Amino acid sequence: MVRGYTDIYQSDLKDLIIKPNNVEVDFLVKLKHFDFSGKIDLLPCYRKSGKPIIVEHKTASKIGDSYIDRLPLDTQIRGYIFGAQEGLGLHPVEVLYDVIRKCSLRRKSDEDLDDFNERIALDYASRPEFYFFRETLKFNSSDIGQFVNDMDLTFSEYSNIVDNYDPKNPASWVCSDNICNEFFKNCPYMPLCLKGLDKGTGKLYTQVDDDDSDELVNE
Repeated sequence: MVRGYTDIYQSDLKDLIIKPNNVEVDFLVKLKHFDFSGKIDLLPCYRKSGKPIIVEHKTASKIGDSYIDRLPLDTQIRGYIFGAQEGLGLHPVEVLYDVIRKCSLRRKSDEDLDDFNERIALDYASRPEFYFFRETLKFNSSDIGQFVNDMDLTFSEYSNIVDNYDPKNPASWVCSDNICNEFFKNCPYMPLCLKGLDKGTGKLYTQVDDDDSDELVNE
């Protein structure tokens, strides 16, 4: 994957100024009610204009229209622009969004690991149009303002739950079923969302004290 990326985007070395401190750049923005922090994959400058840009790297099993069409609304990359502007004093407005398709080749029964790795590398190199996609995205002040507004709304929603409801009662939280298996397995707290906290589901967890706050830990 990396060998193929290096080959297809060789021109980046001519077009961009990439320094070690441009790689995985941390930022922190202290806002009124909370801090916003993150890590930007790559923050180089165009060699000709000197303007900073953001390069984001992603892998995906599929790269279709539905994946591409939503990118202008991507919260993460809008957050990176906001973080660069307010946390680093830079003003990028452009993002090179690189998506690499995950290889679906499978190791053959009589194939050793080195040969398999080489076959993958050759496939990436021979079919770059299949594996590599780059979209150039631009964001204006209105786009970033909407991102900040979204953060404030999210903070207000969570604050309302904490201040007015029992945070240990799953019914107090809005259901977000799209993250139930976000980490490739069901969330360990799913029984609480399905059945609530009662004597039956309570047996699945141990309640511990941490800094004077109660926490349910899945066993």
